[in-house]
Amino acid sequence: MNAPAIIIGEQCRYCRKWFPKGDFVRFGPARNMARCLKCHENHLLALDVLGDKAQPMECAFCHVPWATLCERHPGEQVPMAIHSVDGTYLMACKACDERIVILTAHLYKGTPLAAERKL
Repeated sequence: MNAPAIIIGEQCRYCRKWFPKGDFVRFGPARNMARCLKCHENHLLALDVLGDKAQPMECAFCHVPWATLCERHPGEQVPMAIHSVDGTYLMACKACDERIVILTAHLYKGTPLAAERKL
């Protein structure tokens, strides 16, 4: 009879996937917050996009590649939004942005975005 393997790991609070403890980047005042390497790379990329140093690789929520997003919007600028999720900046495509804003509508109450999107 085989016993199940015990894996010592940690769940990323952003993508909810499990990883070995060594695959995390620690941050925060007491280094008590952590994100997996993929979520950390997405955060740094979002900061580079904000600074016009890079273009997005994919939507951080639905993982549709940048090339596919460009194909969906030929000859025009690809609409992307940046959302802060527990201190991590993530790039969202238009469809994911609309879902996120609806799910977090309470955060936008009384803002121009709430008026624009009729939240």
